[in-house]
Amino acid sequence: MAAKANRLQVSDNRRFLVQEDGAPFFYLGDTAWLLFHRLGLEEAGFYLKNRAEKRFTVIQATVLPVIRELDVPNVNGDVPLIEDDPGRPNELYFRHVDAVLEMAARYGLYVGLAPTWAPYVVGDRGPAIFDTGNAYVYDGFIGERYRGMDHIIWTMGGDRSPIFRGRDYSPVWRAMARGVREGCGGQNLMTWHPQGGGHSSVPGHEQLGFRPCTRRRQN
Repeated sequence: MAAKANRLQVSDNRRFLVQEDGAPFFYLGDTAWLLFHRLGLEEAGFYLKNRAEKRFTVIQATVLPVIRELDVPNVNGDVPLIEDDPGRPNELYFRHVDAVLEMAARYGLYVGLAPTWAPYVVGDRGPAIFDTGNAYVYDGFIGERYRGMDHIIWTMGGDRSPIFRGRDYSPVWRAMARGVREGCGGQNLMTWHPQGGGHSSVPGHEQLGFRPCTRRRQN
């Protein structure tokens, strides 16, 4: 079982992240997008231990590989999806993701977890595999699987704007967010990964209506 993390939440003034006990949280992230796809457990352990020793607090990684490698097995010989179908996640692949997430928790690291990378939504690096229906199903599976892992920060978006090359993909992203939120039971923060060189306040992001999964305690 993963070590119990101190759940993160938004501060009362809505400007900072704090831990559940009110202690400030400093988000010092390292990007290891292909952590689950390219590294075995021994390599992942070496990397995570190193990052923890250097006082990083968050590791940013994506469940599906950043580049189009859905048909390329991970180091254990497993692909993430059966026949590239978001409705058919490969259990063996996800057992490896489970183990790496649990290892991160043992080292006291939070994980900015992206369920997918945006090209699988917008189709700019090959065919898109997500629509509003299977996006909800897939992210519901992801959210439910990792319910109770308080060290996860759900990260939607994956380096593309919701309006991309003149087309509005926000319904797909909203479906993903809804799936995760319902699956995780409203227990984790949720954020957006904007397109490189941009920020989350550019036109289009406000259409998503994302809100943190976390439920604030009422005193």
